[in-house]
Amino acid sequence: MIRSDRRLLRAGAALALLVLLCSTALPVEAFVQLPSKERMQVHVTGAKNFGSEVVFDKVVSTGVNSTAGDALEQAAEIDLSGDYIESIAGIKGNQQVYWFYYINGLMSKVFAYGYKLQPGDVETWDFHDWTFYSMGGPSAVLGAFPEPCLHGYRGKVAPTAVVYAPEFAAEARQLRDRLTALGVAGVALKDLNALTDDEKQRDNLFIIATADQPLIASVNQQLQAHEPAYIAGNQIRTRGLTGKDMQAYGAGYGLLDVIQSPWNPLGNWACQNAVWAVTGLDAAGVRRAARVLTGFPAELSRSFALVVGQGEVIRTPIPDGGPQKLALNTEGEPAQQPVQQAAALGVAQEKATPVATAGPATAPAASGLGGLPQPPAPAAGGRVARYWWALLPAAAILILLWWLIRRRRRQKAEETPQEQELI
Repeated sequence: MIRSDRRLLRAGAALALLVLLCSTALPVEAFVQLPSKERMQVHVTGAKNFGSEVVFDKVVSTGVNSTAGDALEQAAEIDLSGDYIESIAGIKGNQQVYWFYYINGLMSKVFAYGYKLQPGDVETWDFHDWTFYSMGGPSAVLGAFPEPCLHGYRGKVAPTAVVYAPEFAAEARQLRDRLTALGVAGVALKDLNALTDDEKQRDNLFIIATADQPLIASVNQQLQAHEPAYIAGNQIRTRGLTGKDMQAYGAGYGLLDVIQSPWNPLGNWACQNAVWAVTGLDAAGVRRAARVLTGFPAELSRSFALVVGQGEVIRTPIPDGGPQKLALNTEGEPAQQPVQQAAALGVAQEKATPVATAGPATAPAASGLGGLPQPPAPAAGGRVARYWWALLPAAAILILLWWLIRRRRRQKAEETPQEQELI
């Protein structure tokens, strides 16, 4: 090979390598803090046994293209076994208990490294039983109120409506006003009989009615299957940490629970909308439940379902040591918590819009169960894989060099006979 050709090839190869390295370098945010406009704040929490024991609670600053798995790594130490999350904060799962995660109160349907975070997302992890409380529930976190009405899932927020039986019109207005004060846009008020099928399938619904109403009865079918509290006959029944039936409550008690919508055409794990049961065995129980939800205190921010009695609230599932009761005003006007307290309820108030827009995928076999197969932790190789497209310009440079060298050789081959003829 002619020396000049070798030099040209070496120079081109060096340029191609430089392009490849620059394009596939690990994201800058792994080493330095990017400007605030390119980052976002994400609230990441973790607890055991349905929120009863806090393990970690952090607000982390993460890049605009980060996943739930990336944010978790900043909030707690995790261990992976292959593609499985084996433990979080030293707490290891097994065949009975494991880590589940929720985004803005909805159990996620994709793996942690498959969910791309959006500004304002709240990421909740809970380590609990999955022998009874399996993929069917709890499918949502009551304590995330008013989520997912604020930030939704993957940045998509369903419309919100407060649906009520006529005798609870005053409670419905109070709840509507509270949701509006917390930042939920366009909250509609709907009489039970005015709710359309489209709204039923599409919207986030707060249903305020007694247990004998058809809508509540339909929701109760889901509660009976996999939720920590449900209605049976003239009782509100509770379950324990492993799904075993525990205490039952009668007249005057209300029930607060939330599930992913059972009427969504894509199923009750679509991560699109939620339904709140604000109900009771009688009007007194319903009003008590409505007052607690409207004045929702920070002490209930990690709850999954609540039984509400006169002056008390019982968290469910019931722990092995017996019911955990919280004394609350359930009889007068709802105690309005400051709007700023929404952050304490797991609602991120920062709504910074990233400069680089990106945006939303379903993997029906994936879930909020942290231990199911998921992509490995984003080490160097994982991040480099995201930049496979960098091979294209590098390959183009090498192909161009190869073509130039062949062209030069052909030209020299054509010039040599001509020179010999002249000689």
